[in-house]
Amino acid sequence: MSLKRFLCFHSNKYTLECHLSGHNDAILCLAVSNNRKTLTSGGCNGLRLWDLEKRVEVRQPSQTWNLQDPITCIAWLTPKDNSKELLCGGTDLGLLFIWSKCSYEFEETSARQIGTGQEVMAISCDTLEIGMQGCFADEDKCVQAWALNSRYNLLSIFSVELLTTVPCAVYSYGADIIVFGMYNREIHTLHGKDGMVLATKSTGRMM
Repeated sequence: MSLKRFLCFHSNKYTLECHLSGHNDAILCLAVSNNRKTLTSGGCNGLRLWDLEKRVEVRQPSQTWNLQDPITCIAWLTPKDNSKELLCGGTDLGLLFIWSKCSYEFEETSARQIGTGQEVMAISCDTLEIGMQGCFADEDKCVQAWALNSRYNLLSIFSVELLTTVPCAVYSYGADIIVFGMYNREIHTLHGKDGMVLATKSTGRMM
């Protein structure tokens, strides 16, 4: 399967800008860098990077994890000091990895197994003075929050299980974390420091 559509918005209409071909299997996630120059795509045959100005694929980074482990979610982060742009990703078997960008090259700064073979469903990142905070959700109804310090070490903040919700997306909202349920139509607001459920609402329809 190819990444076939990169769309631009003009006068309330989407127009096809170009075709980006490279993947030969299902694409599961996409993320554009904060400077809007790089697109990342992940799926069943790994991760690829695309230069959106030249509209070409850039050199594929070295991938140290099991190549049979699909990339299920990705997110970009720029620290407050703008030192390095970071790429965060999760895999079907519960691996969390973080890459830093130096010039045009990427290097792995952290890699950690955060689940027991459970798919990392979603990632949301927020900046902190010392580095960054990320929250991650897996298909085992678990939401985890981690901090990345200035030495790129991952530090656990909390891990909570939502008894009735399989998360499909998470979002950092100020000091809180918003969790969207896949099947039960629920939206949970969690306290960002300890994962306590502050509020729960129902959308009334599948998300």
